[in-house]
Amino acid sequence: MNFALLLLAIPLIAGSSIFQCGVPKVKINEVIVRGRDATPGSFPWHAAVYHRKGRSDSYACGGTLVSSMFVLTADHCVKDANGYVQSSKRIFAWLGVHNLNVPNLQTSQHHDIFKIHRFTESQQKKNDIALLELSTEAVFNQHVQPACINREEEVTGQSGVAVGWGFTEDDDVSPTLQAARMPVVSTTTCLEHDRDTFGQTLDSSLFCAGYTNGTTVCNVDSGDGLHVKRGDAWYVVGIVSFTAQREVESLLCKKDSYAAFTNVATFVPWIRNVTELLSLAEKDHIQPICLPVTQALREQKLQRYIVIGFGLPNFRYDRYNMTIGEGYLCAGSVEDGHDTCTSDSGGPLGYPVRYNGVRFVQYGVTAYGRACGIGASVYTNVANMMDWILANMQA
Repeated sequence: MNFALLLLAIPLIAGSSIFQCGVPKVKINEVIVRGRDATPGSFPWHAAVYHRKGRSDSYACGGTLVSSMFVLTADHCVKDANGYVQSSKRIFAWLGVHNLNVPNLQTSQHHDIFKIHRFTESQQKKNDIALLELSTEAVFNQHVQPACINREEEVTGQSGVAVGWGFTEDDDVSPTLQAARMPVVSTTTCLEHDRDTFGQTLDSSLFCAGYTNGTTVCNVDSGDGLHVKRGDAWYVVGIVSFTAQREVESLLCKKDSYAAFTNVATFVPWIRNVTELLSLAEKDHIQPICLPVTQALREQKLQRYIVIGFGLPNFRYDRYNMTIGEGYLCAGSVEDGHDTCTSDSGGPLGYPVRYNGVRFVQYGVTAYGRACGIGASVYTNVANMMDWILANMQA
């Protein structure tokens, strides 16, 4: 029989208290064409990074919450105006903020920074990435949620949404969180547009995105995330790094130009080492299976299942006096001999179901049967054991 390595983890099922990413709790049905005010809670992973100077505080950059303890931002966002790296005591983050001028204290959270993690000293605007480790754990709610981290290195042609408090079309800083949809363009397109700005920096760790019609990121957008939606989840694919200057020595951005973003996927191994996020340890052939966490999934009655294991193709054995209750499932086919056999014990019984997309959910664990291939086998009912499973996973 075929074999699949299973990790007992359930990060993908909505309604679980286990770590979940990229899914806003505030439901909206809006199509983003150009820039607009974001709906409160629509991008709950966006963070505001502040610098302390003396007794005053000032907004410095945006960032993206990727777990309860880490905010992803640009490396130049942890430096002062002279290019020196700030002390962690001089940086803090606000989460759940929609209006910078009038923060809602009921939905926002203030977090000091315990440690600044830098990939390396950024050179020629490369390696422009940093992680801010929070001193206190973020509390997830409708306005504070983590984004998923993109691992696909090639994102050219994909359309993403940039979120931030940057300059508007009138060169005014927007106090209200803005969102704008923009495509990722090829390196060739970016260089043909402005080789002087991007020619010495673009490589696999950077990409260009935006339009040349005025829809782009601008000043004060540094550190903001570019997010791509896949299924029901949003992934941070890029971090605003730099834009073309409107003129020499100008601090204003060139509105009709693309912008450069740090390619998050390039730095996934480093992000994984710093954050220890288990979701980033997944490989193409190693993925966690989903479990029936919600009540709807637990009560679902399927007419067919898929069972996986190493079992022998033809081995006869007998068991008698088989009595099962609600704690077990009975599955198999007498007509065509589809059944588990010796060495299949402990293997998963499940089936793809539609829930937040289509996901393979495990409903049973191979227990025992009467004979190989001539009768149904018995499986431990996973749905019946979910309270016990969750209690032990959170212990």
